[in-house]
Amino acid sequence: MKKIFVLLLLVVGLFAFGGCGKVLDTSSYGKEEVEEMLSKVYSDVEVDLPFLESTYLDITDSNMLKFYTGLTDSSNISFILASMPPNTSQPYSFYLIKLNKGADMGKVKKDIFDNIDMRRWICVWADRLYVTNYGDSVVMVIMSSEEWADSVYKSLDKNYELGETLKK
Repeated sequence: MKKIFVLLLLVVGLFAFGGCGKVLDTSSYGKEEVEEMLSKVYSDVEVDLPFLESTYLDITDSNMLKFYTGLTDSSNISFILASMPPNTSQPYSFYLIKLNKGADMGKVKKDIFDNIDMRRWICVWADRLYVTNYGDSVVMVIMSSEEWADSVYKSLDKNYELGETLKK
């Protein structure tokens, strides 16, 4: 009886710890999954955000890519879903960036963190920046006031197992 119990514990332990250290494979995520992620995050935000519109950015336009993300190369990017107020004087942006398979997640995150313009709005600027990731191919960027950015990040952290987060 003890041997069966020990064997059962061993099997349960293998299943329980078998996934440790692995990064979730999000390489098959498409636009639909990323849009669902955005909806899920916003459903748990605890503050009133401004009116927001979601759109896909034209990653082939290098000026647009640099303006919104600080990136100068789109070769690692499949698409970017941007959530922003239509009034550009409100400092709020939330991007879900789907990377191509094999892209260097850490480098993309660092490039965004180092180069994004937190003062790109008219007469206002973002106080807080988060750059993080979910799985191996979805980068998340939140740039806004502390209250809005912290609340959106808190919802992200609650709903998803995030990778290393860069914050300023």
